[in-house]
Amino acid sequence: MKSTESVERAATSCGYGTAKTSAYRPARVATHADIDAAVSTMTTAFIHDPLWGPAFPDASRRAEQAAAMWRLHVTYALRYS
Repeated sequence: MKSTESVERAATSCGYGTAKTSAYRPARVATHADIDAAVSTMTTAFIHDPLWGPAFPDASRRAEQAAAMWRLHVTYALRYS
């Protein structure tokens, strides 16, 4: 696991802010309590993605359908954490 300093140094060298202003938040393993938040994040992140448009062609139902799909993936992924 990288130290906070090495992560901030790497972020700075890639142009992502400076070590003084870089917001470092350590990652943690998701739990079942995080499912709703993870589903919301994934749904929001990919709702306008052109790849998923054909998968969910009805724009009025896209968010609901995508959320159901992401819930399946997130819940399944938790088996391996």
